[in-house]
Amino acid sequence: MKRWTLLIFISLLCIFFCINTSDAILIGFDPVTQDVALGNPAIVNLFITDLGNYASPSLGAFDLYAYYDPAILSFSGYTLGPYLGYIMLGEAWDLSLGEISPGTINFSELSLLGVDELNALQPGAFTLASLTFDTIALGSSALHLWYNIGGLSDENGLPLYEQYDVYLQPGNINVVPEPATFILVGSGLAGIAGVRFLRKKRSR
Repeated sequence: MKRWTLLIFISLLCIFFCINTSDAILIGFDPVTQDVALGNPAIVNLFITDLGNYASPSLGAFDLYAYYDPAILSFSGYTLGPYLGYIMLGEAWDLSLGEISPGTINFSELSLLGVDELNALQPGAFTLASLTFDTIALGSSALHLWYNIGGLSDENGLPLYEQYDVYLQPGNINVVPEPATFILVGSGLAGIAGVRFLRKKRSR
């Protein structure tokens, strides 16, 4: 009897977690972590996943804020993805404010497509925007997200947070010395070691 009770309990737990994970939407950065040589641009994508796969729920609008360290990175631009409709064709509006203060960027888009058009356009996971940063100093910059509750809605204009759990995944950009710097430093250290070795040899 105890064995059957345990099996039923485990089955209920599995069902519970399967239902809960299917009701969750993830928004985050890709790659989650990257190393970029100082002076080179850093490119990171802002993605959403766990939507319907060419079915409801789809994303009808988003209003997101990204935060970074302005002492390490300098924001240089963004490109919105095509999955809420083509802005040039009037299918969506780019309502982004861009960089509103050092270290804070706003991305916002509203689809003007109908429900069926939006569902047919969107896979279960896609890129919302691509962000480009200039690397201006060595160090590590965390990337954080925050969403405007009223600005994150489905294909019917209903708030997603009322229907699903929305998780935000942070990211990180590590700005490292250029490989040439390592070679120069290594060569310099090898040269110093060689000079010391020769001096010791002569003094004997």
